[in-house]
Amino acid sequence: MGDTFYDRGAETPVDLSKYDEDYRRAKQTEFPAYKPVPDGKYQVIVENVELTKTRTTGNPMLKWRLRIAGPASADRVLWKNRVITERTMPFVAKELQLCGLRMESLNELPGKLAGLVNLRLEITKRGHENGRDDVYFDRNLTAAPASRAAAAETVYEEAERTEQYDDVNDDLPF
Repeated sequence: MGDTFYDRGAETPVDLSKYDEDYRRAKQTEFPAYKPVPDGKYQVIVENVELTKTRTTGNPMLKWRLRIAGPASADRVLWKNRVITERTMPFVAKELQLCGLRMESLNELPGKLAGLVNLRLEITKRGHENGRDDVYFDRNLTAAPASRAAAAETVYEEAERTEQYDDVNDDLPF
């Protein structure tokens, strides 16, 4: 019975003996020391955002899990916690607007959090001696910049007005 584990809901034991040698090797393996993500600018993908409360004060808090897209530090995870108070409201509003959220009321936020997943952002990460990291949202890389979109719209409107299309390549097979 020393090599088995009983799942209270199952009738048959789980045999772990085939992993004994792997377990012995793993206990003797030295793992490299954890290295923090270096300070700098990164492109990240929002993996998760949840609205929770702080342990000490019970204030609402946004907890962001950001996966670095690379190439430097690819697949590493950064966390950003933003406590929501009267003092932090300008920062909360700016970050949510940068992420593309437009709301009349902050009460709409819980229903919009799922829409932030897979958002691509450029961030700046700064570490402190106490081990705490600050993560600042710099740009939304998912949305096209307004100036570029407006410029493209102007070009298309002009082309429609002048109707100067080049039909030279109409017979190409692709």
